Amino acid sequence: MAVDEVKYPPGFGSADVVSYGISGLVVLDKDSQTVIKTPLFDDCELSLSRERDIYERLTERGGHQGLLRYYGTVGAGIRLEYAPNGDIRTWYARGKEPGTTVEQRREWAIQIAEALGFVHSAGVIHGDLICRNIFLDKDLRAKVADFAGSSLDGAELDTL
Repeated sequence: MAVDEVKYPPGFGSADVVSYGISGLVVLDKDSQTVIKTPLFDDCELSLSRERDIYERLTERGGHQGLLRYYGTVGAGIRLEYAPNGDIRTWYARGKEPGTTVEQRREWAIQIAEALGFVHSAGVIHGDLICRNIFLDKDLRAKVADFAGSSLDGAELDTL
């Protein structure tokens, strides 16, 4: 698909993009300090719809501090908490690793495990748990995200 076919949320453009993946494009809404994830192309709407359903279920169950907070829908997309320190993979790529203590890494592992326990208790299996899908908030707390390829209630995992 051509770059001119990319679907930006209304009022946003390429300068607002903070991340993108196989199925979605993420833009920063500076006014609300949240991000909006939208389908990258029309044929990506199904996986983002599944992600929305998962976030809604997790929110109905009270949410969890180890997940990016879900704020609802925006058109075909979803609005989520903004994690200003980015994902863990990028954190290390920027050379932050030498300053990251063993204790900090242990805390991240615990935060991720607790978040996954909550996710699994809600009938969700995360289908793509990688460092690019673990985000760091302003206080360097780990937050699991990106449920586009995940399974809900035992359904098959989506292979993108």
